[in-house]
Amino acid sequence: MSGDAAHHLGAVLRVRVGERILVLDGQGHQAEAGVTAVSRREVSFRLDAPARTLPRTEPSVTLFQCVAKASHMEWLVEKAVELGAEELVPVVSHHCVVRPEVGTRVARWDRIVDATLEQCAGAWRPLVSPVHSWPQALERLAAWNGTVIACALPPGTPPLRDVLAGLDDARSRRYAIVVGPEGDFADGELEALRDVGAKFAGLGPTVLRTDTAVVAALACLRLLG
Repeated sequence: MSGDAAHHLGAVLRVRVGERILVLDGQGHQAEAGVTAVSRREVSFRLDAPARTLPRTEPSVTLFQCVAKASHMEWLVEKAVELGAEELVPVVSHHCVVRPEVGTRVARWDRIVDATLEQCAGAWRPLVSPVHSWPQALERLAAWNGTVIACALPPGTPPLRDVLAGLDDARSRRYAIVVGPEGDFADGELEALRDVGAKFAGLGPTVLRTDTAVVAALACLRLLG
């Protein structure tokens, strides 16, 4: 093992020869191993047994997240990994303050995904997609084979638990969760979400920050979905 992972093991966690570690590849495989050598640039280990393959977490959740301010976006990326999101789709919507170029990949978010996966011993690495424009996100949502849920604040929006309880079982194992930026969705964006068949769900009586909304929605899906 080399690179950042080796540095973290050797310099931060200070593993020593003979210690046991859990090795992950982000593709569903985990194996226990014994450390055989540690240097400044590399950590060597020997697998104690063949790697085991773990199933993906259910239900499958893809997070369509309108880009938040830097520190909030980084925090919510971390929490999305911990809560088992399968894919993160960053979206530039009308009210986004931070507006990365559409089509680009933000390396910082990928590094956070890798670090978080190591910390929580996740078997499957979530995909961080290139930045989507709002029309690109709507195109994907319109073709979604599953349930699209928009966490939004229109008056009379039912709570997420009620939305989940009313779903057809055949469509309730694959979710696209759409969360707006600071300032929520613009009126036209709410109409566009309705047009692609999104179900609107509330996350409680108080107004949540966008990063808090992500945690609330993903945790609810893990418990009730």
